[in-house]
Amino acid sequence: MTDDSKGAAGPEDADLGCHLSILNNGPNTWSLKSSDCSSGGFTRPLPSSVPFGPFEVRARGTHGSATGCVFQFTYALDDDGTTVTVKCDIPYIGDDSFDVSVAGANKDRYTVATLPDPVVPSNDPNEDYLTADVEVTYTPPPPE
Repeated sequence: MTDDSKGAAGPEDADLGCHLSILNNGPNTWSLKSSDCSSGGFTRPLPSSVPFGPFEVRARGTHGSATGCVFQFTYALDDDGTTVTVKCDIPYIGDDSFDVSVAGANKDRYTVATLPDPVVPSNDPNEDYLTADVEVTYTPPPPE
């Protein structure tokens, strides 16, 4: 696991960034498996463990040779190998992208909802700030 909270950008870079409210709406605790912030930085370290309930992720972009706000992180769930991965790419120039995916043995037991769809409020391509509410819900198997 890497800690990429180093080099978090300051307030002057507020025009490129991301604010996510993520809800672990299931019985499993999530453990941080990996994180990478290749451009910009998390404004505070990601939680190493996430029980049932909400948590927030904030990242800021950078300007210069490596520009934008680009990160991804993966949490492993304590249920035999399921993972949740969040990817965000808000380049200084170009199209923004955002994705949350579930992989592993029990991936079909999880539903990801982004409420509302991710919003980038600015029309200026150099002032993108994505906000989203993400809910990851577990559906138990039917009783035998």
